[in-house]
Amino acid sequence: MLQPLNVGSLTLSNRIVFAPLTRMRAATDGVPNDMMATYYAQRSDVGLIVTEGTYPSQAGMKYVHGPGIINGAQQAGWKKVADAVHNHGGTIVMQLMHAGFSTHEKITGEKVIAASAVDHEGFLRDAEGNDVHYETPEPVAAADIPGIVDEFVAAATRALDAGLDGVEVHSANGYLLHQFLSPHTNLREDNYGGSPAARARLTAEVTRAIADAVGADKVGIRLSPGITMSGVTEDDPEDIYATYQALMKTIAPLKLAYVSILHRDPNDKTVAMIRDSAQAHGTAVFFNDFSFGPTARPEGVATNVAARAEEHYAHGAGDAIAIGRMVGANPSFVHKLTQGLALNVPDPTTFYTHDAAGYIDYP
Repeated sequence: MLQPLNVGSLTLSNRIVFAPLTRMRAATDGVPNDMMATYYAQRSDVGLIVTEGTYPSQAGMKYVHGPGIINGAQQAGWKKVADAVHNHGGTIVMQLMHAGFSTHEKITGEKVIAASAVDHEGFLRDAEGNDVHYETPEPVAAADIPGIVDEFVAAATRALDAGLDGVEVHSANGYLLHQFLSPHTNLREDNYGGSPAARARLTAEVTRAIADAVGADKVGIRLSPGITMSGVTEDDPEDIYATYQALMKTIAPLKLAYVSILHRDPNDKTVAMIRDSAQAHGTAVFFNDFSFGPTARPEGVATNVAARAEEHYAHGAGDAIAIGRMVGANPSFVHKLTQGLALNVPDPTTFYTHDAAGYIDYP
């Protein structure tokens, strides 16, 4: 995993990828700050950094302290981040994430939209720290879909103009594009719902439009087939396979830089199909073991993350291995691995706070 890897137009110094992690350290106006620049610079010895989810439109904002890329101030903030990473020899791409129904009007100031009017159980916190229950979203009108595609393209263009090395389309983890993929949250009867191919249409259109605008060799996509998360359920193996097969038939010929797969099992039938389809078109595959995620005990991850990652790589799970929380808790992660140094254990109590503690003060 310490060998270089060509990923689209990028040359990674090694095959360890920092998976995107929500950390909520931006200003309330979504502008990345100096603390974020320090955080990402501290982790620049991985082959590639994928930023936390960044909203491409005001309606797509999930967290009050999440970063955006919809105006000049946010773009300037991201330029500071990109410059800091590049000054430390790193490579960084931005994950573009539209929340869909995983937000609230009190956070965005706009109506909540999704594939269909499907209720999302649970709650989140508004700017005053109050718990607000998710509200029933309004289905996206077919006439408004081109506008959503345009917002993603504008965000991608801003990201590249800010100096980031590429972008990642977030079509996973229960957010808007994933909401279109699932038959449980997509009940539409138009060209964007019903069949697996129709449900995959929006993700494909967004990905193709971004690739046309900034170059496919600077674009990745994140998928989480069969992962139930944030109100989105995929529980029918046959439908999961058919949906992602339809998606890959459309996007694989674009020859994207990479496909990042979040899953527990690298040998899962759908995971293998996505990997084979991507690699057949010269696209790199990142495998992100879901058992490294929130459900895993931190102390367990600390003792096995390096061995598990190496095992996944050795058995062909991907061209690179994406690791989230352990890189988040360990500045100079690759240096620590190569020198046999002890790894810090992540502190979950600081994941979603808003100051330096548990963010840029890990040794």
